[in-house]
Amino acid sequence: MGRACLLSVVALALGVGCGGGESTANGRPCVVSEEKMASLWDVPKVNASPQDNGYECVYAADDRRIVSLAVRSSGEFEAERARFEDQGFLLPPLEPVDGVDGEANVDPRYNSLNVIAGDLVVSVQLLGTEPADPAEQLTIEKRIAGAAVGQLS
Repeated sequence: MGRACLLSVVALALGVGCGGGESTANGRPCVVSEEKMASLWDVPKVNASPQDNGYECVYAADDRRIVSLAVRSSGEFEAERARFEDQGFLLPPLEPVDGVDGEANVDPRYNSLNVIAGDLVVSVQLLGTEPADPAEQLTIEKRIAGAAVGQLS
């Protein structure tokens, strides 16, 4: 099953949808400005769209979604994982990652980077097919997570 198909199944199982929404009062979820995200991707323009779930922002460039940035409390992050297990999904363990300020891990379900910043978990997931190299993908995710954590500090 492809990554996009798996993500659709996961989203349906959790009742998660996409669409525009308002950012929460504390500045979540679009904590990285469109200008900063454009510079991180080396593209002229990026659009940010906060999602209805209140913790996720999807960034797009050239009319395609490029990255999802989620900022949740530790409790919200753990509750999301628990919902999977409550529905009978066996989750793989989170894989620790070095080279990030603070504690970080990769969630194999989405191949997303999670960085713990105080009581918040910043999750970065690339949505396109590029870069195909996992090491390069992780490098980009680390840069985006670093920018997000810097805005939250």
